[in-house]
Amino acid sequence: MDCDLPVSSYGLKRRRAVSSMPCVEPAMGTSPQPICALAAELRDMALLGGFVPQAHGINDLTIEHFCSRKKASVEHRIRSGRGMLLFPLVEPLVIVSPGSRSTCPVGAAVLISRTGTAGILHKADSLGLAIELPIDRLNAEISAALGEAYKLGSLTIILDELDEVPTLGLALKALLRAAQNAPSPLKKETRVCSASLFYHALAQLVVGRAKDKAVLRVRSVSDAMSIIQRDPARALETEQLAALVGVTAQTLRKGFRASLGLSVKEYIQSVRLERAHASLSSGRDSRTISEVANAAGFAGAPAFTRAYVKHFGETPSRTRADAVREAEC
Repeated sequence: MDCDLPVSSYGLKRRRAVSSMPCVEPAMGTSPQPICALAAELRDMALLGGFVPQAHGINDLTIEHFCSRKKASVEHRIRSGRGMLLFPLVEPLVIVSPGSRSTCPVGAAVLISRTGTAGILHKADSLGLAIELPIDRLNAEISAALGEAYKLGSLTIILDELDEVPTLGLALKALLRAAQNAPSPLKKETRVCSASLFYHALAQLVVGRAKDKAVLRVRSVSDAMSIIQRDPARALETEQLAALVGVTAQTLRKGFRASLGLSVKEYIQSVRLERAHASLSSGRDSRTISEVANAAGFAGAPAFTRAYVKHFGETPSRTRADAVREAEC
């Protein structure tokens, strides 16, 4: 079997059809490279468990394998709002972007995080795993980990020490199994859990590279977050909040969506709900649900309860009852 270029539903041009099996064999004819345990497991899953030659969607992720018999150079186009995570499993990848050139060794991963183009050089007999993802969701996980608004700052980020975040391996293997067994899809809850675990683990890896300017603080959004957190019950329109932090309302809206994955109103509501939840789960708040709702900034108990159930999966009364019961034990 033969394939000249990596499989391309994620943006790389395909020259000829690729069979459902990888175009490399376990014995490559070269000295084996020392790789991390996760890369070895992913390689074995590709070679023995089933090759994924076409993009397979799992929640908001797209996953597939790529391979190349011959040395190849292709231009990768990143779709607006999306990024690409590439795991070379047999041979290193060389990424060429305007003004930079970097090599991603086997056992590491490269995150291409900005809309635009990046050249990818594949060595002969290469095999890898590609995952396309929405950048705003990853930014939101990074911001949650750092406690302020951040966004990815580099076009390409090399992520090594993959074994240092075990949850990444768990998530990747679950996602890959789901793609390999596409006719028998995982349950929705399992897919959601695997995707959430993947974003959380990936954010941990990226945050570890913060000193290399892999992520950038979004000042206006971070300042707005501080204002909201100081008094979440305060009624603030986006325009008022933007004026307080020195930007236009449109800039603030875009900043919230890009770094937190939320609108300004959604963020305000989430802070209000978290404050109310903390109060109710303490087991020491004797106020009525209506009083808790009003103190949190909601117009009344019905609207508060609907939002609370959607956010936490249970009613405010249930949260309080469980907290009181636990305190009495």
